[in-house]
Amino acid sequence: MILTLDEITYLYELALNDKAKNMTFSNEKNKLLKHKLEIEIDYLNSLNSDPKEKLIFMFIERELGINKKKLLEANRKQDLCDIRRAVCVLLHEDYSYSKCGEIMMRDHSTITHQCMKHKELYGRDKKYTDIFDFIKNYKIS
Repeated sequence: MILTLDEITYLYELALNDKAKNMTFSNEKNKLLKHKLEIEIDYLNSLNSDPKEKLIFMFIERELGINKKKLLEANRKQDLCDIRRAVCVLLHEDYSYSKCGEIMMRDHSTITHQCMKHKELYGRDKKYTDIFDFIKNYKIS
């Protein structure tokens, strides 16, 4: 079953006001549900996204087989973290830390950290360097 944007927005509002509907989500479950719904809403709104953002995510899905929802989830697998970091750095070429944070569903300080970590890893970590170069060389500016 595929939910519409209105249905997901409604569920998101329910998650924020769970006591009004006598739901008993714990804070941790509420936070997780909220994050998943934010990813779903962002994914549905991606048709209206900026062309550069859209092209980067389409390229990653086509070439690496990782869709935007999977990339934005709270997952600490190394390959996903490396791809996420590369996308943050590429987006920061054109956008502020705050705008990159909105796109990546992260706080601006996380984007700042990712950019600093990129400087540390690029050229020293062969796997990360290869991933970054692969995405950078094939993205359409």
